[in-house]
Amino acid sequence: MPAIFFDTDDFKLLLVINNLVSNALKFTREADKIRFVLRETESSVLIAIKDTGIGIPDTLQPFLFEKQGPARRTGLHGEKSVGLGLPICRNMIIALGGEIWIESEEGKGTNVFLQFQKPSA
Repeated sequence: MPAIFFDTDDFKLLLVINNLVSNALKFTREADKIRFVLRETESSVLIAIKDTGIGIPDTLQPFLFEKQGPARRTGLHGEKSVGLGLPICRNMIIALGGEIWIESEEGKGTNVFLQFQKPSA
């Protein structure tokens, strides 16, 4: 697979990815899977973290990016949640000029997408 390059703050992006992987691990059973997808088009780079874990109930999805909102849940192994991870991730991705969104279906898993536009030539 060829390398994909785009201009960003590597440290902040790795902090976000680390948090998203941590979330996936919290809500994914041992037999489930976590996949990373990296796609490049002429105008953008898409990073996706996809899991086949327990998913997020529809009632909680509107609150995922709210600080300490009702979407906080204890992980499958009792991991506590402060409710700040996703809001901080969202703020960092926006500061990096990107977008973040989540698609999830309860019982089937969660997909988190990060997209960055490449500068015009």
